[in-house]
Amino acid sequence: MPNKLVRMAVDLAVVDDDGDAVRCRWAEASRQECGSVCHSLSPVDVTLNQVSLTLILTGSSLTCML
Repeated sequence: MPNKLVRMAVDLAVVDDDGDAVRCRWAEASRQECGSVCHSLSPVDVTLNQVSLTLILTGSSLTCML
C-alpha cells in the first residue's frame, strides 16, 4: 500500500500587548540563532507563512504533539 501524503496546518499563537504587527521567520544557522537544532525535518516538508503565522506540514507520516 503506497504512503498517503498528509497535510497539517498549525497556527502559531502570538500576542503583542501594544498591537504591533508580528511576523516570524526561520532561524538561520549562519547567524548562530538556533544552536544545534537547525536541521532538516525530512521526510516532512514544512512551509512557514510569515504573515498568517501558520506552519504547513506535508509528509507521509505526521505525528503532532502540541
